[in-house]
Amino acid sequence: MRIGNCSGSRIRARRKAQNMAQVELAAALAVEHELHAITQADISKIEQNQRSLKDYELRAIAHVLNTSMDELAGDGY
Repeated sequence: MRIGNCSGSRIRARRKAQNMAQVELAAALAVEHELHAITQADISKIEQNQRSLKDYELRAIAHVLNTSMDELAGDGY
């Protein structure tokens, strides 16, 4: 049973493949998408499926990680 989202492990894998720290992802979301409410702690919770994602948050994360929402959602949708 998924608690928060179906994208957490894919977000983590994509972020690590780009050698990006959680704090760097949070900073990029704040700067590029004005999502100041997503902190490093939120990224950690998202990646551990302990926090859900709104569609606009997933879209912004996909953009920062140079991938698509479909790629991050995988078979979950």
